[in-house]
Amino acid sequence: MTRRLPIFCVIAACLMGAVSCAEDEEEQDAPVSAPDGYDNGYAYVDLGLPSGNKWATANIDAKSAKYCGTYFAWGELYSYLEFDYDNYSNYRYNKFSTHEKGYYVFASYKHADRSYNNLQKYNYDPDYGKVDSLYVLGIEDDAAAQRWGGNWHIPSVKDFEELMSECLVEWTRNYNNTWIAGIIVYKPKNDADRNVAIEEVDTAKLAASYNLMDAHIFIPSAGYRIDSLLYISNVRNAYWTNELDSVTPTNAKTFSFEYAEYKIGEGPRCEGYTIRPVTK
Repeated sequence: MTRRLPIFCVIAACLMGAVSCAEDEEEQDAPVSAPDGYDNGYAYVDLGLPSGNKWATANIDAKSAKYCGTYFAWGELYSYLEFDYDNYSNYRYNKFSTHEKGYYVFASYKHADRSYNNLQKYNYDPDYGKVDSLYVLGIEDDAAAQRWGGNWHIPSVKDFEELMSECLVEWTRNYNNTWIAGIIVYKPKNDADRNVAIEEVDTAKLAASYNLMDAHIFIPSAGYRIDSLLYISNVRNAYWTNELDSVTPTNAKTFSFEYAEYKIGEGPRCEGYTIRPVTK
């Protein structure tokens, strides 16, 4: 499912150990809309969605909306440089014999035995390891549920599709004067503004005007991790869903926006992507 946004100029960078939305220093940003409530201490915004879903104001481990947060392999509960004492593949792969998460490859992936074709959980194809025919992350493997508690969980494909189809989506390369790129998802003020995607300077199509004091969430272009490297780009990113890919069990479904379009796609389960939790 793809919807194209207007083309714009981008600058991409590949960095190791640093991010474009890094939390090195805390800056005072201009005021933005307040959250509508909290679930177990974590803020959410009610965008008026038919499902009743309420979306987190920030990614897991991000101090605020403009930050990327941390990166998780699909179905793992710990991110880069955190210690996972239940991931024996990571321990065996790490040359320093440590439980610290340092690599995003199948050889160190928790739900595989050191290889992409030896999956130990979430698999429907005998050519790729043990078969359990599980297609959706269990709560025990859902990083949002385990780290945030309450009713938080990793979104499904339908959750992301609803978010995009029921809201006004604005691309920006400079969220709240922070020079952080991403999409602003507004609660529509008018039915005519639902399922509309605009560039930040193009407001001619809208039935109402919008600014950052209106109810919204910001989803930054957070990049991804492969092996021990962090790749950051204004347009390349991926967010995990809680669903396994139905074509190849080594992949899981993702939500992304890249090169002026967003889509539901898939990515290798061992790679590190960000998570934007959702609750009821």
